[in-house]
Amino acid sequence: IEGGSDVTVGNSVFWGSAAATGSEARIEGTSTLTISYSDVDGGQAEISVASDSLLNWGAAMIDADPVFAFADDFHLLPGSLCIDAGTNEPVGGLPAQDADGNARPLDGDGDSLAVADIGAYEFNRVAPSIALSPPAFVFSAPEGGDNPADQTLSLRNSGAGTLNWQITSAPAWLALSASSGESSGEVDEVAVSVDVSGRPHGQYTAVLQIADPQAVNSPRQVVVTLYVTSTIHVTADHPTIQAAIDAAVDGDVVEIADGTYVGTGNKNLDFGGKAITVHSENGPDACIIDCENDGRAFYFHSGEGPDAVVDGFTITSGRARGSSPGGAFGGGILCDASSPTITDCRIVASVAQSGGGMSNRTYSSPTVTNSSFNENATTGSGDGGGMYNDNSSSPTVSNCTFTANSASSHDGGGMANLRGSSPTVTYCTFTANWAGWGGGGIANRRAGNSTVTNCTFAANSAGAAGGGIYDFESATVVTSCTFAGNWSSRNAGGIFTYDGSSTVVNCIFSGNWAERLGGGLRNLWGNPRVVDCTFRLNAAGWYGGAMYNYDNSNST
Repeated sequence: IEGGSDVTVGNSVFWGSAAATGSEARIEGTSTLTISYSDVDGGQAEISVASDSLLNWGAAMIDADPVFAFADDFHLLPGSLCIDAGTNEPVGGLPAQDADGNARPLDGDGDSLAVADIGAYEFNRVAPSIALSPPAFVFSAPEGGDNPADQTLSLRNSGAGTLNWQITSAPAWLALSASSGESSGEVDEVAVSVDVSGRPHGQYTAVLQIADPQAVNSPRQVVVTLYVTSTIHVTADHPTIQAAIDAAVDGDVVEIADGTYVGTGNKNLDFGGKAITVHSENGPDACIIDCENDGRAFYFHSGEGPDAVVDGFTITSGRARGSSPGGAFGGGILCDASSPTITDCRIVASVAQSGGGMSNRTYSSPTVTNSSFNENATTGSGDGGGMYNDNSSSPTVSNCTFTANSASSHDGGGMANLRGSSPTVTYCTFTANWAGWGGGGIANRRAGNSTVTNCTFAANSAGAAGGGIYDFESATVVTSCTFAGNWSSRNAGGIFTYDGSSTVVNCIFSGNWAERLGGGLRNLWGNPRVVDCTFRLNAAGWYGGAMYNYDNSNST
């Protein structure tokens, strides 16, 4: 919750959903959360509250396993403490129906009082209810290849009495080990098999109906999708990269021939939510996507996950503008609520308001490996010349280089992490990056729990603070890193921590320079820990050649 929002929550379950910040929810930006009659995993301690925000912990809160029917089916089972534990008068009024469309409230515990349950579903103690897992199946097999392994559908009664279930609507290419059964609460398992024999490349879909006329939520549906995959070639099969992506189904490989790709169909590429691999035939030296300073190479915004893969491209001259799809973020690549895999790519000379090379916005946590970000830049007061991570976006970045990127007017020449974003950065090198304010290499601004391990920061510079790393109200852990020859025109050539709880372990600070305070490291208004570090030949124009602590900075 951010941006001055005031949110009231009731009759809700927060369970097993901790984000990278280590909490079930986070409140920041002068926001207020008022919560009551709810079940929170870990209790009040698992609600993260920034110093400028407020949590009102209300009445009838519990911290107990809600006892869901399955991990992905949130119907309550008998014995759940969420049954009849809510309120019939929540703020905004009680919905007349639950998520199944059944009446709310019901008397779930048999005490002759109908009280709302905590959660999406009312427990029905007089009739059966269908619970199942998973809600959908996906099978994939190559055209002309072997059948994929069977998968299992689990069913149980989450209500009263006996559930007499039946499954219908299975097509010829799909087989079930059983089509009917009964459950009084125990789990029944059905093997689901598919047959790809003689089926051409494409997508096949079936909708299974699970029914019992006596059940309060009958029928329920399970979608089964079969992808018969192949390799699609550009330019042999399709003239442009986007045309090949459009023709692909989940599990396909789109292989791009050597060459330089420009123009419509070869930039602003959109996977459309597909789990496919788009890779070059012979690596980034031979395959270039040139955006010609008008648009970006890839735009992920349809919930793509790790099975959406980009492999082996040089991406150059990307430019994201306010009028671009997705706005002025991510000159080379933009991920919005998506987490693809990017590997063996070079993102060069691309520009955006934030994230000149790449931007990950709003719960986007891609995996980025063996890639380089060179000479990318922000415009205006944007952050993250090489990479920008915002709104709890926490990528995994490993074996990458960030060289000569710039955020000339603000934070994070190489990388900027904001508002709960907590990337994991390992075995990366940050060299000659520049930030107009803080964090020539990396800037963390209210960033959560970022980890930086076995990385090298060399010759990075910042206009105000933290030539190597700038940490503002964050809890970054920096381990086994080298800071050499970084510079700041004011504070901390190596690392600057401000009002946070950073941990710096087994690091080497050598030859860093600050024009004013803390050549190697400066701490201001925080409680950082510095353990087993080496400081050598660092210097400051005013005080603290190695380290400078000031204003209630209680370093350990």
